[in-house]
Amino acid sequence: MLKRLFVSFVRWIGYDLGISPNQVTIGRLLCFVPGWLIWYYRYELAARFSCPWQVMGVIAILIVGTVIAFDIVDGALAR
Repeated sequence: MLKRLFVSFVRWIGYDLGISPNQVTIGRLLCFVPGWLIWYYRYELAARFSCPWQVMGVIAILIVGTVIAFDIVDGALAR
């Protein structure tokens, strides 16, 4: 079930949308840096935007988690 969902997702990214593995890699790199910076400066950003620091941590983890997921997709597309 999960494998079939993953294969469908990779086909959607690669064939239906026409995104190449290199484009996925560039997108991952462009998203990783802001995710890492949000994680590193989460206390300062939370104070600036008047929200709990945990909110900034969750945002950073979601961004970096998405980057990791697309790293897996990148490998599948390259094959």
